[in-house]
Amino acid sequence: MGNVGISAIALPVRSRRRVVGAINIVFFRRALSPEEAARKYLDPLRDCVRRAEQALAERLAG
Repeated sequence: MGNVGISAIALPVRSRRRVVGAINIVFFRRALSPEEAARKYLDPLRDCVRRAEQALAERLAG
């Protein structure tokens, strides 16, 4: 496929110590460098993962 000028950052979503998915953002490198994306979006991405993992845990608990 080659270099198409896009990049992404992603974090795993875990349930019961297993990876069950991932949450990511994809962006054009022309608009945002990976370092800028990490500075701007990594904390909100972590919060999103935390909320997803909490929702999964609550669902599995009953």
